[in-house]
Amino acid sequence: MITTRQAAQRLGVTERQVQRYVHAGQLQAQQLGNYSTAPWAIDEASLEHYIATRAQQRKQQRPVAPTTGA
Repeated sequence: MITTRQAAQRLGVTERQVQRYVHAGQLQAQQLGNYSTAPWAIDEASLEHYIATRAQQRKQQRPVAPTTGA
């Protein structure tokens, strides 16, 4: 488990964005307390899966360069 700050640094986003990913179900996490502002711990395997999936999606979205008729 890692902190939202560590996850944000690995993803290149804000901690708030990591929290959005958690609430959207894109990252698995556990809240470390029984109060609304308790910190979250992000599952590292979930983070690695998210990173790999995102990289694959970006690869598939790249436009194909047109071929030149030489």
